[in-house]
Amino acid sequence: MKSLLPCLFLVLAASTSQAAQLNKQDMQAIRDVCQSDVMRLCFGVRPGGGRLKQCIDDKRDRLSEPCRAKLAEVEAARNKAEQAAE
Repeated sequence: MKSLLPCLFLVLAASTSQAAQLNKQDMQAIRDVCQSDVMRLCFGVRPGGGRLKQCIDDKRDRLSEPCRAKLAEVEAARNKAEQAAE
């Protein structure tokens, strides 16, 4: 299970639409809030090949409310920044 931890924030970041633009603070916030959800819902999923991201996407409705809210908050902020840059 420890092998999930290094990949956790990358998977959760990739679940947002603007993953490449996430700053360290956003990634840490997602990691802090969503770590237990990923461990609980995707236990046994091997990192790599998009498997963890797919697991989170498939189980997004089962994520805790704080995790869903944090993902939505970060995604909304990224969308707003992207629109402002246009």
